Amino acid sequence: PLPGFDKGMEIELLNAELRKYENGDVKLQKMEIFNVASYSSMNTSFYPLSWRFRLGREERAFDYRRPVNYLEGDLGITVNIGPVMASGLVMLSLENSSVFNNNVGLGVGVNLELLYQGTMFSCRIGLQSKKYTDGEFGSIENFFGELSLPVSRNLAIVSTITTSHNNWKCFYENNIAIRYFF
Repeated sequence: PLPGFDKGMEIELLNAELRKYENGDVKLQKMEIFNVASYSSMNTSFYPLSWRFRLGREERAFDYRRPVNYLEGDLGITVNIGPVMASGLVMLSLENSSVFNNNVGLGVGVNLELLYQGTMFSCRIGLQSKKYTDGEFGSIENFFGELSLPVSRNLAIVSTITTSHNNWKCFYENNIAIRYFF
């Protein structure tokens, strides 16, 4: 949420997500060690680069959900379109999972996002397309939309819709989360 935080900046340390399945099982969905991003807008005088770095482990949708350790970096540009920030970034990811040959995957892709951050709500929509060098594995495309409603300076309710497509399956996911910032 904006109050107390800079627009277009993101710093998350030890972000953890739990997932409860229909059968009652609760599993660790994601443990991100760090996620640092700077979406700096270009203007007529300055041309700063936007960037993001992430390191962590999460369950990702391949032929079914599998744990993946990852180190990802994105680099690109952001422009303001009125109150909306539009970003286009090129991504490089190094991943470790049993789904890849030799347990290592290298992915190259693009992230396209629209972000609106206001005091009443924030929303983000985006498209991520990643191609893996492991020819058998192919590519993954993710489309997502996120709506965040701040409850207080350190608390927000977030609703996310995601669809993922790869060589094997399509996954659709809706979730509601409570995010506490400290």
